[in-house]
Amino acid sequence: MILALALFLSLFAPQDAAVVSVADRLASGPGGYDEALAEELFATERGAELFAGQADAALSVRRARARWFDRYGSDAAFPGALSALAGESDRRTRRDLLRGLAAHASGPERRAEVADAFRTLGESGPAVGPSGELIAAATALGGELGAGLLDEWIDAWAAPERQAAARALGELRAGGPMIEDRLTRAFEAEPEARLDTDVLAALLAAYGRRFGEDRSGVDLARRRAPIELGLRHPALQVRRAAMVAIDEFLRACRRLETPERADRLLAELASGQRDPRLFEALRAEHALTRGMDPAVAIAAAQRIAESPLFDVGDEWKARAAYYRGMAELASGDARAATKSLDRAAALHDEALASRVDLALDSNDLPRPGTSARHASRLMDRAAVELARCLVALAEGGTASDLRLLELCRRAHSLSLEAQVSATSADSPELGSFDDLMSSDAAPTRLLFARPPHAAWPVDRSFRMRAELGRCLASVASFEFPGFEPVDGLAPALADPEQDPQRSLWLKEIPESRRRLLQERAMRLELRAIELARAGERMTPDEETELAILRWQLSRNEKDPPMEDLRAPSSMALWLAEDLRDDGRSADARMLGTALLDALVSRELDAKTGMGLNLAIEAQLVIGGSLTDEGEGERAEKQLLRAIERLEGLENLLVERGSDEASVQRVRIRRAGALVSLAVNANVKLGEQERALEYFERAHALAPSEAGDVLLACYRARMGQAAEARAILAEALEAPSNYYNLACTHALLGDADRALDYLERDFTENHPTPGSLERQQAWALSDPDLASLRELPRFQALVAAEPGELRRR
Repeated sequence: MILALALFLSLFAPQDAAVVSVADRLASGPGGYDEALAEELFATERGAELFAGQADAALSVRRARARWFDRYGSDAAFPGALSALAGESDRRTRRDLLRGLAAHASGPERRAEVADAFRTLGESGPAVGPSGELIAAATALGGELGAGLLDEWIDAWAAPERQAAARALGELRAGGPMIEDRLTRAFEAEPEARLDTDVLAALLAAYGRRFGEDRSGVDLARRRAPIELGLRHPALQVRRAAMVAIDEFLRACRRLETPERADRLLAELASGQRDPRLFEALRAEHALTRGMDPAVAIAAAQRIAESPLFDVGDEWKARAAYYRGMAELASGDARAATKSLDRAAALHDEALASRVDLALDSNDLPRPGTSARHASRLMDRAAVELARCLVALAEGGTASDLRLLELCRRAHSLSLEAQVSATSADSPELGSFDDLMSSDAAPTRLLFARPPHAAWPVDRSFRMRAELGRCLASVASFEFPGFEPVDGLAPALADPEQDPQRSLWLKEIPESRRRLLQERAMRLELRAIELARAGERMTPDEETELAILRWQLSRNEKDPPMEDLRAPSSMALWLAEDLRDDGRSADARMLGTALLDALVSRELDAKTGMGLNLAIEAQLVIGGSLTDEGEGERAEKQLLRAIERLEGLENLLVERGSDEASVQRVRIRRAGALVSLAVNANVKLGEQERALEYFERAHALAPSEAGDVLLACYRARMGQAAEARAILAEALEAPSNYYNLACTHALLGDADRALDYLERDFTENHPTPGSLERQQAWALSDPDLASLRELPRFQALVAAEPGELRRR
């Protein structure tokens, strides 16, 4: 970037000694890129010259100009960038121009100009676009203009570009009415006029989220019709998309704090299905994870158990007993929970004994999907062992209790066996305990709900989670960094590699991998022989795949190190994040530090992708906790280190040719870290300009609905009231946005609206006393709310108790 800027300076003013001196200073000075100086040189009086002679410029110069414009924008340079886009043939240059134009288009007229330019490029066909860059640019443009472009391209383009446009349309809030209209027409149309299966699937998945966000009171029966039709669609892909839509609906209801609405939809879906068991299971999980009355989950479990649709060895009866046991534990009845979980264990063992993974078809070959199903059953069985462990902890057990440790050892062994089964099935490998703990049916998620169950106040939950972490670390310390294991245990209990059963599974994992690689390579080699006999060759993709398989087989170790077999768990990270959210910042920082130290000491942050990701998230927790504690400078250092790691991860993914979605996920995380830096700079350091710089970098990296609300806040802070109000007019009133909406309205002088949003944030977003206290303390020190401080209503809100707020 520095060399590129030096090139700009020498290009635009080759005879200007002062400018050349500046270029030399930028290229060699320790300060690096001087953004303020760049703005002085280009964004004002020199900006119009940025794209002068672009068509005749060398490729390196065109790329450098577009890269600068994408990152920093310029009102003066905008017309030149728009003109340059029309005639640009280089893909990288065009990509940066597209992104820059979308990100920096301000005002309705300029946004309309950009949309017209994108439309013209799209009419030339995806090959000219190409589609991925055009879709990303339209998504970044957002609003009705961006959604309208994507909606047009669904009709104008061929597969697979039209499916990509459909997926992107689902990301835009403004696309909601367009998606609903398309789905309504899709199911009513004649077969020859119906949408492609891929397009229909993409739109259905997005519809669920928008449906969940709509609290207008529209009849659920009418709104759920596309999902019900999707569930009955002949194409498996569409039926799966309908299930994704249901999951997105539930997520939206969680985010908007409308659990009763979610339960009602699930009840109505269950009543309309021939086999309602899946929806009753979802009802049980939803009721428990959202802290609803455990009786709702017990009733759902009973309806599953009474279903007449059971097969021999069916695991549904076991799941019904498991949900019942977890609901009884959530209500505080450990004795009843023990009986239900014992029944669940016995039923799961019966189902596992049927060994569906060994079933053969008429050709004596393994039936497809049976090994994956067996792996799923093993994970369900492991969940029961963890649930039994929680019952023992609830009854006063500790991490030094051998009975408790044996339950954890058994759960770990079952997860290893499941990994072997999944590997042999060519399924995504279950290489981490997180695969069990992150499931919606995980015992910890069902028991430690938010808001908490009455029998499980937050103090008790945190103690139990910490003790469970110690138990698991005691039987597999490598996999549970951040928790201190119990000393003096027998080697077979403490070390998986010295446990006869677990060491057997650990040895089987690489063997299963090798067999799978050999089978794939053999199939391709046989195909190559058949083609050679016919005088033909494999496709380049097949030849590349065979070469990669041979290379993997050549380096496949017989006894690989543990980090190649199992990824570290995120349990300590999840606990640290929840501790911070509850206002226990010092505890969160200490646990985050213990996690980071464990990862670094074992070099897991350098050896494994999961280790690096955990190290980054631990650093973010540490930095955020330091912000909460008023240590602004120390917080900034930690957050900047996390961003350095994220930039390194992003560069690594790009170098390896990873897909754009993987790279974008890292960018979204980096944007989140930059937002944390912006908040720290504004509230704790009092550096508004630095805060604005951090936020603008975040918003350019990953535009989002939450980011739009923050953008309105920053515009209000800078005195740009009209722009702030225009953004607020389209903002989503989600609970996660209430606090920033309060800040924005306070800065705009709308005291009553600001206080309304602040009260809603305090009431709906902070289910525990610690979480509320943390937010109240933050509001007292937040400069964005300074105009409210002397108002009696504000003073009453920041002093209120949780119960008092709920009674208002």
